[in-house]
Amino acid sequence: MHLKIEFIYDPDCPNVDDARRMLREALDAAGIEENWQEWDRSDPASPEHSRHYASPTILVDGKDVVGQEPNTGQNCCRVYAKPDGGFQGVPPLDDVIKAIQRQAPARSGWKAIIGTVPGIAATLLPMGRCPACWPLYAGLLSSLGLGFLLYATYLLPLTAGLLIFSLGTMAYRAKARRGHGPFALGLLAATGILVGKFALASDLVFYSAAVLFILAALWNAWPKTKTTASCCDSCIPQE
Repeated sequence: MHLKIEFIYDPDCPNVDDARRMLREALDAAGIEENWQEWDRSDPASPEHSRHYASPTILVDGKDVVGQEPNTGQNCCRVYAKPDGGFQGVPPLDDVIKAIQRQAPARSGWKAIIGTVPGIAATLLPMGRCPACWPLYAGLLSSLGLGFLLYATYLLPLTAGLLIFSLGTMAYRAKARRGHGPFALGLLAATGILVGKFALASDLVFYSAAVLFILAALWNAWPKTKTTASCCDSCIPQE
């Protein structure tokens, strides 16, 4: 899917270079090729809509990355609210990544969910002391030539490996999604899965932890809220 990304700026804006670097970082984080159009607001050849945003502004498929509507008279340097308070001269990296991912759904939250599938699959591996489950698992895995997985020697490292892989997807570029909260919850849940399955053989602990792990995966993929932007008073030209 081809995205139309536009970078709007004033040549004398002090935040232009930082905004370009941030845009490159956002595209890299989203797995999108670096390709965008730049519009100098003072250039008569630039499109009319570029003069309705302050500098610097990033549009993805015609939409501002923080949701600001176009406005006339934007002759000033733009400032953006930080997620943790205060202001900065470039859009928050997380917001730019999310804006790109919203327009490229194949690379958005589903990617975060898919990365946790191995961990969820680990919860489907046979419980250590569930006699009713063993014949079913034995027949299924043996038909696939994977009967050896029923042995605890292989089952424990396989389950742990799948959980570690999924936890890694939660931790990787966590700031671009929901921070490290989902990873922390997933780590707690993964510990509960291993303890419940192999140490305690407890259905209650195991299934409770499995539900927590799925919730962590959904939390990890849940979209973030937008921040707002305005103009820097000290950058507004004086009459």
